[in-house]
Amino acid sequence: MTGGGAPIQIGMAVRFAPRQEQVHLDALEGTGAIVLHDQSVPGSAARAERVVVAPSGIWVITTKHFDGQVQKRDVGTFFSMDWRLYVGRRDVTRLLGAASRTARALRSAICDDDCAVPVLPVLCLPEAEWSWFAKPFQMCGVVVASPNAVLKLVAQPGAFGPDDLDRLADELRAA
Repeated sequence: MTGGGAPIQIGMAVRFAPRQEQVHLDALEGTGAIVLHDQSVPGSAARAERVVVAPSGIWVITTKHFDGQVQKRDVGTFFSMDWRLYVGRRDVTRLLGAASRTARALRSAICDDDCAVPVLPVLCLPEAEWSWFAKPFQMCGVVVASPNAVLKLVAQPGAFGPDDLDRLADELRAA
């Protein structure tokens, strides 16, 4: 592997090392969002890879590097549906549960039950193949998206101003 952020030639496609992805998310800070990396989750052994505190809410982003086409498949029987997330031939549905649990633990650490701050789990698949008109989709309460789609989702306007974002980010850092 080459140095952080340098392009890596894999087959016919150019992929970027993980630090490039970090720089990509750091571009959000110009929109008022605050990006926290490798954030501990209070009251839990879990760690969130990236937490973005944005006007649209708190986004808990888990990134996994899998090659292959992203597909939502029904592997159930004729009478019962069993939806699974596949990347290539790999069933990665279990990652949705882990992302959801991390977001839930983070939410319970910073908010009460009546808290209005949305804490949204995201599974970002930067090296996966997305169909031409693919849009982010939700599965088991987790948004599954490409890096560009994550940026668009996080950059949406919301109800939180700069003071709210600073307060929430400080609570997360202190936890």
